[in-house]
Amino acid sequence: MAKERALGKLSQRQIRNSNNRRDKRQHYDNIGSFSEAGFAIVMLNKKFGMINRQGEEIIPAKYDFLWEFAKGGIARFEINKKYGLVNKKGEEIVPPKYDKIYDFVKGGLAIVILNGKYGIINRQGHEIIVPKYNLIFKLAGSDTEIYAKINDEKLARIKIKQQKVGEIEYI
Repeated sequence: MAKERALGKLSQRQIRNSNNRRDKRQHYDNIGSFSEAGFAIVMLNKKFGMINRQGEEIIPAKYDFLWEFAKGGIARFEINKKYGLVNKKGEEIVPPKYDKIYDFVKGGLAIVILNGKYGIINRQGHEIIVPKYNLIFKLAGSDTEIYAKINDEKLARIKIKQQKVGEIEYI
């Protein structure tokens, strides 16, 4: 999950308004390519935000890093070495509290790390599994079963049904 989002090479670029005139209110140091969904990541004073094709600021340029919108219309951001989630309205649905938020997978869940402990959140930002495990991983192809390392000797298989913790089996 490297920070590979490339910004456009043009410097001091401005968005043009509907009359094809430069709009001084929307001035950025760099503007990335527009995604298929019609959004572009922008940079202003070394901070990242997002605009739509009309040049309207969707997310203010205040983050240390910002990823593109994922399925479900949310984007991960990083600020002060903490991760959170923001929606297409620019609302932070998860404040910047996690040490890491991994990609959301099929089923709408993502692994998070908080204070060195692993947990799982959904796209609404609710903790499905509170960060308390030493490690969480899942087997490829399974969206309903994850494995959590409790300590060096103990492992748990956790079944997730409809984004809720189901059966827990200690292995």
